[in-house]
Amino acid sequence: MSALYGLLDGSADNSKFEDDCRSIIGNQSYVLFTLDKLIYKLVKQLQTVSSDELDGKLLQLYEYERLRKPEKFVDSAYYENAHVLLHEESIYRFECTSSPTRLSIQLMDGGSDKSEVVAVAVDPKFAGYLHNDYLSVEHGKKESSAVLLKR
Repeated sequence: MSALYGLLDGSADNSKFEDDCRSIIGNQSYVLFTLDKLIYKLVKQLQTVSSDELDGKLLQLYEYERLRKPEKFVDSAYYENAHVLLHEESIYRFECTSSPTRLSIQLMDGGSDKSEVVAVAVDPKFAGYLHNDYLSVEHGKKESSAVLLKR
């Protein structure tokens, strides 16, 4: 632990930390002494996110969507709003589940076939109405053959 504290407070350099790890654990210490590089990259990314205006807007968009009730979260509307902010940049979807523990990363479709991207906000009640009443197919339900409108 003293070797790790020395690396974190700056009193020891990376090569000394690597040597200390090898002397304690052996050749399997590669994961441990590369962990400092991963932590450094993560801290650098967090600093970049906290200082970039666009990243701030994306975080605000995420918070706005997250604070809505889970049943009101409309994935397609969130994607379109993020696409408006990012223009031609790639959009990745990160999804974390706790049971089973899984992190999935997906490259979202760039939408290159669209000539113009428009922000979309769909009312969740309307989306449910549209999906349940018009877009869903109910199996086993027989439609009546009665005429609805008589002439």
